[in-house]
Amino acid sequence: MLNNEDNFVIDSHRGAFKEGLLENSIPAFEQSYKEGANVVECDLRPTDDDEIVLIHNSSIDHILSYAKKLPARKEFDERPSGKVKNHTLEYLHAVEFENNAKILSLPELLRWMKKRKVGAQLELKVNCGKRLFEDIEAANIPYDDLLGPVVVTSFNWLLVRKMKKRAKKFDIPLYDHSGNKGLAFGFQAMSLGSFIGKWIIRRLEKHNIWGGMTHYRYMPVKRLEYAHKHGIKFCPRVPDDKDLIYEYLDAGVDGFETDNVPLVRRCCKEKGIKLWDRP
Repeated sequence: MLNNEDNFVIDSHRGAFKEGLLENSIPAFEQSYKEGANVVECDLRPTDDDEIVLIHNSSIDHILSYAKKLPARKEFDERPSGKVKNHTLEYLHAVEFENNAKILSLPELLRWMKKRKVGAQLELKVNCGKRLFEDIEAANIPYDDLLGPVVVTSFNWLLVRKMKKRAKKFDIPLYDHSGNKGLAFGFQAMSLGSFIGKWIIRRLEKHNIWGGMTHYRYMPVKRLEYAHKHGIKFCPRVPDDKDLIYEYLDAGVDGFETDNVPLVRRCCKEKGIKLWDRP
């Protein structure tokens, strides 16, 4: 059975950054929202002053290569290079980019999400500690009102389990397979097509894992039906390949992570899947 507007996911990978906008920024997320995404994927890392920022790489060198203006050396005792964890949010906020973009903190993303009523894939690049849940708790996210889910993911499965246990100590509603909406947890890079794939799926069900947002090779079509029997959602990251997208849609996939939101929406429309209206 094909999914509909009540639960389908179109997850924009770092926002519409391939359209020349700064990745993980409000302009990139705003553009993907206008194109019809209901979830935005972003990368989380802690700073030296215990804040959480949206930066993909472990160092700031790559993102600062797009800067229009760097902070004056006399203002900060920080250099425009090195690990994210060695810099303060104040310094990173002071970097100027085109289109009025800036490096975002997690609270800034959560405020934008609430305004636009979209979900998010919060990818943990490293352990962000209790600050992750402090920020989410303070945001008071209206999960029932959002167009898409809010899912914490990581390539590190042990980290996901650790953070899921820690979340219970905070005043945050948590997703579970009985139908309760709230903060969800998901996996990346777990090979469900392997010989132990079915066993992995059963373990994910046991831990109330929402599902996966990861490269399609880890989430083959052949495992989708079995995953659905155990309440696990499939939202593979797919290239701009219509035939591949159609194959997943025909199998009843739950959504996609993509760099091309318009293409995914067109494919859904061609397959008769009713989606939410674009803003």
